[in-house]
Amino acid sequence: MKTILKHLLLLAVVAAGSGNVWGEVKTITITVESIKNGGGTLGSNNYNSGIEKAWTQDGVSFGGKAITEGNSSNTGNIQAQANNGVLYNTTELPGKIVSIELHSIGTTTSSCYGGTSRLVNNTAGDYAVSKGTQVGSASPTGWTATDFNGTAYSFFAIKRGTSVAYWSSIVITYDIPDPAVTWSPSALAFSPTLIGSSDTLKLNVKGVRLTNDVTVSVSTDTAGVFSVLATTVTAEETMSIKGKSIDIVFTPKHTYSYGGTLRFSSADFADTTLALTGTGGEPTISTDSAQVRFGSLAQGNNASKNIKVSSQLLTDSISVSLLDSASGFFSVSPVKLAPNKNTTIAVSYAPTTTGDHATTLCLQSGVQTCNIPLSGSSVSLLLTENFEYEIGQNLTDNGWTANSGVGTSPIAVASGLTFGGYAASGTGGAAAIVNNGEDVSRQFGATVTSGKIYMAFMLKTE
Repeated sequence: MKTILKHLLLLAVVAAGSGNVWGEVKTITITVESIKNGGGTLGSNNYNSGIEKAWTQDGVSFGGKAITEGNSSNTGNIQAQANNGVLYNTTELPGKIVSIELHSIGTTTSSCYGGTSRLVNNTAGDYAVSKGTQVGSASPTGWTATDFNGTAYSFFAIKRGTSVAYWSSIVITYDIPDPAVTWSPSALAFSPTLIGSSDTLKLNVKGVRLTNDVTVSVSTDTAGVFSVLATTVTAEETMSIKGKSIDIVFTPKHTYSYGGTLRFSSADFADTTLALTGTGGEPTISTDSAQVRFGSLAQGNNASKNIKVSSQLLTDSISVSLLDSASGFFSVSPVKLAPNKNTTIAVSYAPTTTGDHATTLCLQSGVQTCNIPLSGSSVSLLLTENFEYEIGQNLTDNGWTANSGVGTSPIAVASGLTFGGYAASGTGGAAAIVNNGEDVSRQFGATVTSGKIYMAFMLKTE
């Protein structure tokens, strides 16, 4: 049995449902007191030249520049310098931001920015919010759930406007997600697989807020063609930065389209599933043409046709060749094709003798073959006249013979004619017959005493 490792799929779609409703909304309230208790040093009426003032509360680290504690009547309030004051988190909140409330003294406005990584650097005197997207508009009171709707920000930055601000508190509300496993795509489809061999898809599973192991199993697979190599994944493995990679194996028994379900179970969430599909098959080579007929072609001319080739489950390249003794009139390009791809080959017919010609186009990879009959016939060309002479010259000056009315309104060469789809359209000139008079003729290149003669020409009347 041969095992073929083909794909690595990374998972990123949240599976719905959970066994325990752990989702909850939490808040962090920032005040002068919480900054001091968290290790921050605000000072009083001192911006410290924009040096970052850092503190930690509720397991999240924060920073601020050009902020201090107000004095006099503003003692106990956070004072933010006009234009420069900025307050932000430096480590990720454990959920997405739902709203931010500003409890301000007065009506001065500030701007808010959100993102998924730190928005302000720790360089002294650099007050720029260098990342993120502005949330809502400048406000003295904060930004609501409506402003944050459709976002998943876990980092924020509040930037002062053109005047000093005093905040008694800043309340950050965030939503902690329910426990879940995530993956992508929503369904797992195996490529056509050779009967008796195996195809393996790697699935990278990631968890959110899990405390219990995850059991992975295959269900609704009555044929027993799908299997999973890791039946238990720990919570720690799924919640690591890279997640946990598991192997799903498909081993078809017949030429058939199979279906199954991969199930994830845990005490932390309700069972969730993804669909498994796969097709068993045999090596094949196929074309869009069962045969190629070139029809009749004048000796010395040539024609070409394209053939589309498809193949699957081959282990060797496809050789392209022509069989039979008449193959000298036919040619093919290219003579080797990559397996298991859709491609096109060109077949040409260039007869050098008259008669019916046939050969066989053979496509072969290992023991797999696909034969296509090719045929064509060639006839003698008795006369081709494209009037490729100097404009204004008489035909009798270029190999034609006057039969009657010699010299009376002689037939001369004129500009050529065009007609869509006609092989000689736009080639050479034309013969201008403008009045009664001279009749001309030209002999065939060979004498014909029996059979049929076919002719074609362009004629324009004015």
